[in-house]
Amino acid sequence: MLKTIKSLSEYEQLYNEYVTEGHVRGYLNYFISKKNISAYINEEKIKYAVVDGTLFLFADQGNYYKMYFWRLTAKTKSLPDADKEICCDIYEQQNNNFTVNVLHQLFIENNYECKQKYEQVRLSYGNLHTISFKYLEENKWKLYENNMRIGTVSLNDKSEVEQLIVDYMGKYNKLSIEDEDWQEQIRNNNVVGIYVADNLIAVYYFTEKASRIVVGKNYRGQNLSVYLRMYFASQIRWAISSKNQYDWAEANNISTKITFAKLFAIYTGKIKYRYVKTI
Repeated sequence: MLKTIKSLSEYEQLYNEYVTEGHVRGYLNYFISKKNISAYINEEKIKYAVVDGTLFLFADQGNYYKMYFWRLTAKTKSLPDADKEICCDIYEQQNNNFTVNVLHQLFIENNYECKQKYEQVRLSYGNLHTISFKYLEENKWKLYENNMRIGTVSLNDKSEVEQLIVDYMGKYNKLSIEDEDWQEQIRNNNVVGIYVADNLIAVYYFTEKASRIVVGKNYRGQNLSVYLRMYFASQIRWAISSKNQYDWAEANNISTKITFAKLFAIYTGKIKYRYVKTI
């Protein structure tokens, strides 16, 4: 049975016991900022369970939990149950990794299904910045011809952005505990979109390690995803940037691979598997 974490101090005690003071090294999939954890704890949206010495955290995302864990080893034979669907991502740095293969077996034996496989890509908006202006100029006719406009998404468009993501990427990709505060994202110009009249038909939601890009079904095949990224790359902050950014490409999505090829992205070899348990 899952227990609700009532305070930040309770969370920190669990963290210290199972992570900081733990002598057993094991697999983890936890990459959440303390700020986000605090906000979820205040709303009583973080639950936990301990199984075979492994700490599991469950972030309540409304109609499912996102599950995270620390110190998962070969001694862990079972996974916690919950009162709603569970989504859990595991990461593999290279193919046929023994530890990850054991992990796959653990999830399968506990009635999880691998729903999707993603490959990590690395790209640089600093490198794209110089060529973005030419690309935008040469392709702007596509927008004019179809009565489209591009720009930073409004603070009030959050529900439209979330609905686009859910409709075309699925509910497990919606904005979650892993994302920055919406107002902060808008303030930092990290969400850009394409509109037809006042209707948002495509959006690019940027983060350093896991962006989302969505184009409505009726507007695909026009390279709008490339146009959005080039528009984003034209921002002045990338003029002298040497930082790399990372993204995930669906392993079997040919159009996504074509898009990343146009952006000179490099595949890093890291893979993300998305496991889901339904009830």
